[in-house]
Amino acid sequence: MYDVVADLDNFPYHPTTTTLLQNYHTFHGNGISSTLGYIPNTLIFTFPWPNNVWTIDSTASSITLMTVPTATASTRTATLEPTIRQMADMQLFTGWRDETFPIYGLNGEVVLEIERAASALFGIVTYGVQMLCYTEDSTGVKLWIAKRSSQKQTYPGMLDTTAAGGIEYGDVTPGGDYAGSDGGGLHSDGGVGERGKICGSDFVFSCQRGNEGGVLAA
Repeated sequence: MYDVVADLDNFPYHPTTTTLLQNYHTFHGNGISSTLGYIPNTLIFTFPWPNNVWTIDSTASSITLMTVPTATASTRTATLEPTIRQMADMQLFTGWRDETFPIYGLNGEVVLEIERAASALFGIVTYGVQMLCYTEDSTGVKLWIAKRSSQKQTYPGMLDTTAAGGIEYGDVTPGGDYAGSDGGGLHSDGGVGERGKICGSDFVFSCQRGNEGGVLAA
């Protein structure tokens, strides 16, 4: 259990990140002022980055996706995708999800989308929802423990929280409401619906491996 806690409690707080960041190149998009992510130096030095798409600045330890500065999010995404697919072909990550996570700019706007399975390789901040449902009666607390589908790319057939999911592009409305999947039927007729009450917390998990490294052991 200690190893699990240590794996979870790994957020790189400032100012302890100075040495850590020496192992990464900052990921940028041409015309975007903010840093979008962090790519390991080992990947920068070993992957054949197409020079018509990427510019690497070794002095500044940065790598930039070279679309025109005014490019739309969909254009940047289409420009990025061949690189991501080449990484998959080279087995730098596995388990292509065919789902995209949004990458946000300085003002909270979506500037790019990235294949979910590759997001950790690019040091992207991603978001998800985990729900552990329970009820209480005279006999005590009863937990709703679910079992993952045997077809899942990660941890197939294992026990899990009641419902969970990564927040993909389009899952959050402009007003900030979560509008993703229904959590395995929790909101359908006969499910939790309006009878559920949210009483949870937020946490941050830093993953340095591709393919959404987790904390469970198969």
